[in-house]
Amino acid sequence: RLRKAADAATERDEWSFDDVHAAACLLASTDASAARHAIGLLERLVAAEEGPLTEAARTVLGRAAMATSLDVRSRAFLVLVQHEREARFLATLWRFLDRPEVLLDDATRRRLSDTTLTERKLDAFLEATEALCRDADPDPMRVAQVASLLRFLARYGASHPSAVRRLRVFLSRSMRFAEHADVRGEAAASRDALVAGFRRWLGPNSRIAVDPETGVEYRWSDVVAFADDVVPADRRRLTSAISGTAMLREAVFLFNGGASVRLSDVPPGGIWIRLLGSNHGKSVYRLTVQTRFQGAYDMAVNVNHDLDPEQVGDECEWLVVCSGTGDRPPLVEEFGGYWPDQDLWTEEFIPGETLDRVVRRLARRRDAGERLVPIWEFLAWTGMA
Repeated sequence: RLRKAADAATERDEWSFDDVHAAACLLASTDASAARHAIGLLERLVAAEEGPLTEAARTVLGRAAMATSLDVRSRAFLVLVQHEREARFLATLWRFLDRPEVLLDDATRRRLSDTTLTERKLDAFLEATEALCRDADPDPMRVAQVASLLRFLARYGASHPSAVRRLRVFLSRSMRFAEHADVRGEAAASRDALVAGFRRWLGPNSRIAVDPETGVEYRWSDVVAFADDVVPADRRRLTSAISGTAMLREAVFLFNGGASVRLSDVPPGGIWIRLLGSNHGKSVYRLTVQTRFQGAYDMAVNVNHDLDPEQVGDECEWLVVCSGTGDRPPLVEEFGGYWPDQDLWTEEFIPGETLDRVVRRLARRRDAGERLVPIWEFLAWTGMA
């Protein structure tokens, strides 16, 4: 009888509390097929214009956290991700996470990353994940649960480039500071997956463009110009990174609020590279991109000469970890990305900034001691490098 009532309700455009009651009873049954049918009806109710039945339908969907079927729980959760009230989404998330099976399996992560989360709902995922990362002695199920959340955040960031900076910082901090070694390993793998996915989204470089003024074809080699102080070996590595990777487009995107630059946007001779300095195993270059219509973009490119992989990894990771996110100001230059084949990495270019100025600027703050102590090791290491 209840199944027939739910079937009839799905054919209508208007519903009553009797329909919500029928869906609630089906959701509580052991019949997974009937429960999925009920979720379909409840989804129509919460997706419709807000009305007297909407809140009741949300409440019933929230009870699906106790369903015996993981598939039923996952389906109900996916509906609530889009339609739960933001103020209580964190509590709803915990209710679904506090179950004996991993909520975010691969299929659920894939479907969830296709949705666009509000900032507060993404905050809830980050808060829950951070709390699980702080558990010093999690049981195997907790480790599996936090691993699934980390993998989801990586997939979500790869699908939503506007979230990449924030999620990269979160995953990098997790791989440094999570209490359990297995969780740190999962965070590192998820950070790598996020970067790889973001670079797939950026796509391959165009090899040839056409000058709109002359109709003549040109290549990346035609747009890059070097100052005399750039040594030939570094010229080859920089040209390789610019023409053969997404280094330039990644840095412009991350440092300039999602701006996009392709070969066709840059006129011949539009990229100028000059040496800022060489010291302790690396050379730092200023790269300026002059576009046709979007103005100019600057970045710093570090070309490694003598640093070992561990030192390079430490510098890159601390640049990410100390980046500013949300309402937190950055402690260091924004990090772009590391490109292993050319053994170089990009940073935000800040003219005139020195270690002494950074320390003096931070020391003037009321919370100077609180801010300087945790990052002193990084500042000292960077200064020596």
